[in-house]
Amino acid sequence: MVASQPGLRWQEQLHRYQTPLIIAVSTFALGILFGVMAVGTLTPADKASLVAYLHRFIAGQASTPEGSSLFSRAVVDNLKVLGLLYVLGISVAGMPLVALVVFFRGFVLGFAMGFVTTTMAWQGVWFGVVVVGLQSAFMVPATMLVAAGALGFSWSLVAPRSTTVRHSVLEQFVGLTFLVVAMGAVVVVGSACETLVAPFLVHLLRNWGI
Repeated sequence: MVASQPGLRWQEQLHRYQTPLIIAVSTFALGILFGVMAVGTLTPADKASLVAYLHRFIAGQASTPEGSSLFSRAVVDNLKVLGLLYVLGISVAGMPLVALVVFFRGFVLGFAMGFVTTTMAWQGVWFGVVVVGLQSAFMVPATMLVAAGALGFSWSLVAPRSTTVRHSVLEQFVGLTFLVVAMGAVVVVGSACETLVAPFLVHLLRNWGI
């Protein structure tokens, strides 16, 4: 029985945060959908301006990548998002705002991918994969897990306690804090991909004529 306790506790944790995770992922997916749809609302002048900016950015990275100068700023900005989710989660009243933050992150991702792939053809596909997709492989899971943890913690404070399973608020708070710290490390890796690896890949691809 003693040996089975860790396994039971792990299953318990998965069950507790299953619904918050589904909510976070669904909200994020909805944000992506609205972001893609928003591309269609841009005027020709707006599209031309954004395309010109992207071409200038690609040309600049192809000649002299400057990602290293942006790394610390990207780390701070991305950690602020996790910190915001954390604060909103422990404030209880911030539950709707957690969903709003997740929706906005999805909207930005959907808009970025939708824009580059529809306006820059094949070049937009590789640009989206290298610049957006690479860092999203780290940022999105980290954001989803922290959002789910924040929603689950907030809900545990207002929902009726189970008569069979009781967890102290302090224990859940420590668990959420540990999750945020762990995902913060993932975000640092994602920021490195965003500001160091991605510009370098853009530099290589452009020099190879891709």
